[in-house]
Amino acid sequence: GQVRARLRRDFAADEEDGDPADLWWEPVLEQAVSDGTLPALTGEAFGALDHMYALLAVRYAEAPRERRPGDTHDVLGKAVRVPSGYAWGPLLHESFAERLRLAMGEPVPDWPEA
Repeated sequence: GQVRARLRRDFAADEEDGDPADLWWEPVLEQAVSDGTLPALTGEAFGALDHMYALLAVRYAEAPRERRPGDTHDVLGKAVRVPSGYAWGPLLHESFAERLRLAMGEPVPDWPEA
């Protein structure tokens, strides 16, 4: 009720963005607010962001001549799988895979399990 209304008010989404109830993270945030674990969830989210950033930034910082073929794909794969270690990770994987499937018109191959 109130938590959902506050969450929706705080996300200034355009009408064209679709139904706010479709946001994969909304139930996660509602539960965290209800349980009083929002600070822990925030820490997890920023920890995951920092981990993904570090994986990508180290790769970006390397000189192009030091890169081997396939390295970029491997690093991107590691970054994409970082959320898998969190309770909310499968929701993110599932949401993105579905949006990509709708955009591409076919299932996404080799995507992390939801």
